[in-house]
Amino acid sequence: MKLIGLTGTIASGKTTVSKYLIQKGYKIIDADKISHKVTNIGNRGYKAILELFPQVIDAENNIDRKKLSGIVFSDKNQLQLLNETLHPIILDEIDNKIKESQSYHIVFLDAPLLFETGLDKKCDLVLLIAVDEQIQIQRLTKRDGIDIFTARKIIASQMGIEKRIEKSDVVIYNNEDLVQLKLKIDEFLLRIDKGN
Repeated sequence: MKLIGLTGTIASGKTTVSKYLIQKGYKIIDADKISHKVTNIGNRGYKAILELFPQVIDAENNIDRKKLSGIVFSDKNQLQLLNETLHPIILDEIDNKIKESQSYHIVFLDAPLLFETGLDKKCDLVLLIAVDEQIQIQRLTKRDGIDIFTARKIIASQMGIEKRIEKSDVVIYNNEDLVQLKLKIDEFLLRIDKGN
């Protein structure tokens, strides 16, 4: 099995690429979905958040993710605390998914924090979806209904694009439309299917 890390900054189009890969029949391990699963009521991640950030639990006992984001993206220490608590739980679950996927020829590990969590070291190859900052801010404000200041704060809380590029094996820029992005992904898939 070849494990390919798929990562990108927020609003880069990584999720669009992931969905396209699923349409093409590829196996995807989605770190965000795993993160949501472990933070559902009753799971280990939920219990950890309840202990650390009781103020983000709503009347139905669900995690108010918008409230949690507001806290952690405005205070790096709180973000670090959340990451240090949740990452080991999420990584255990990802390891299980990788073991379950051994029968596939190619598996993509879709993880926004691929480098920050050390998951890149498990991958045979890392594909980065990159985007120019102005386009990124435009997409983020439109998608999440936030202002430019908040968008910049979220972007600043993540690893910089230069460092991500340096750590990646393949970089695909998503500064154009969906058609162009799919063409670039198809070209990449042809190369990896041939073993290059």
